[in-house]
This record gives sequence, C-alpha cells and structure tokens, in this order.
Amino acid sequence: MEKITVDEAARRLQITPEAVRKRIQRLTLSAEKEGRAWRVLWQPDAPPDIQQDTNRPQDARQNAIGQPAAEMEIPLLKARIVALEDTIRRLEADIEEWRQRDLRKDVLLQQLTQRLPALPTPEETQQRRPWWQVWKR
Repeated sequence: MEKITVDEAARRLQITPEAVRKRIQRLTLSAEKEGRAWRVLWQPDAPPDIQQDTNRPQDARQNAIGQPAAEMEIPLLKARIVALEDTIRRLEADIEEWRQRDLRKDVLLQQLTQRLPALPTPEETQQRRPWWQVWKR
C-alpha cells in the first residue's frame, strides 16, 4: 500500500479533493493523518472504485485464523464498555462532590449575610445632606 496525497487520490479516482475528504470522513476510504495533511492509503493492485478502508469492520471479512471480524471485536467492545462505565462512575462522583461544595458555599454565604449590619432606613438617609452640600453650612 502506498500513501498518496488527497489531490493525487482525487486525480486517480477522477473526483474532487473535497469528495476524497468526505470519503475519508465517512471511513469509506482509508487514510492516515501525517502532521496537518491526510495521506490516502492506496492499493496499487485494486481497481480505483474499490479503494476503500480495509480496516473497517465487515461481517464478511475474516481474520487470519478464520474468525469473522465481528466476533473479533466483541472483547474489544466489552473492554470499551467497562472503561466507559468507570468514566461514568467517576463523573457522577465529581458531580456529587460539586453539589456538596455548592451547598457549603450557600451556607457560608447565608452566614455572612446574617453578620452584615442592617442597611439604613429611608429616614436615616433623608437626614443626611447630599455630598455637594457638605461645604455649604
């Protein structure tokens, strides 16, 4: 398999480079990212219309010992499920910790507001002179 640029793959497949990028995105064309550019994995012996991702799971394909590809992926998928369940448990614990922290903050805020002196009543504010009349006596 040779690695070719997206433009070269478009020329060989007689489609636009954007169509090649879409095929890469849909995983119908196998490619690898090298730096910032994509390189299409080209099979020189395959016809251009069959250039597709050979790593993509297909029920008809088999591995070297004759197992269907879907059966090979079951242990991998189970391991992924276990990892995702662990992540969910960790995130749920984080959420509970944040809730407890928020409750503590609410209690502290309530205690601080109770300690603040009361605001002056409107009668007290009327007895004071405006700031610009301080110099007038």
